Amino acid sequence: MHITFESECYSVLTAASVVEMRTQFQFGVIDFVILDLSLPDGDGMDLVSKVRADSSISIIVARPRKNAKDRVEAFESRRK
Repeated sequence: MHITFESECYSVLTAASVVEMRTQFQFGVIDFVILDLSLPDGDGMDLVSKVRADSSISIIVARPRKNAKDRVEAFESRRK
């Protein structure tokens, strides 16, 4: 995906963990997030909730959970 977005002239920031993503949010201007919920250092759903609480950016979940409840929670998570 990284190469595809860059070939369309988008700037791409990558993060392989919750910690890296939080750092990107502090220092980068982010238009949207493509998020894999399976992260090595935290729960992706917690990160979705945190992003929703702090901003109104769009989140695309790239690898949803198998559990239907988790998929609905990710979809319905809203900024409070």
